[in-house]
Amino acid sequence: MQWTIKRGSTCIGTAILRSTDNVHFEVIGEIQGICGNSDFAQSYNFTDENPVKNKTNYYILELGFSGKTEPSLPVTYFDFSGHKSKVIPNPMKELGYIYFENPNNVIHHLHIFDSHGKYVFKGKSETEYFAVSLSELESIETASFNFNTTKYYYIITDDSGVRLTSGFFLDVGN
Repeated sequence: MQWTIKRGSTCIGTAILRSTDNVHFEVIGEIQGICGNSDFAQSYNFTDENPVKNKTNYYILELGFSGKTEPSLPVTYFDFSGHKSKVIPNPMKELGYIYFENPNNVIHHLHIFDSHGKYVFKGKSETEYFAVSLSELESIETASFNFNTTKYYYIITDDSGVRLTSGFFLDVGN
């Protein structure tokens, strides 16, 4: 997490709180002493070393006596369990996400094929996920598409075409 306290604002201590239900928060970190500065904006960083895996983690800051930040910041942490990508949900119904490791936010490409090996989709992302709409797969006119196909294969490559990861997902929306 990164945040900046604007110039002229200060507080005594900052607590970083986390929740998985966005109701009950626990302190997971603390910055002691005076935070902020009267002469310039001051930035801070905090890394949650133990996020709750495969759940949305909600974060808020408690800025001394100034109160808590609102709304909370939701962050979902996925445990790749030794894999370089994860499809959520899998199987998909209408919309899903393919998450992958992209810590430097560089361009990656997604290539999706049906179970017959026919190319049905190409996407590009600079984030750590691709949003996949099954209706987009079915509407591509340049691909010969079998509407009874329920299994898709994907490949994620870097910008130079080198494969980072691959996998498959199922479509239960038909």
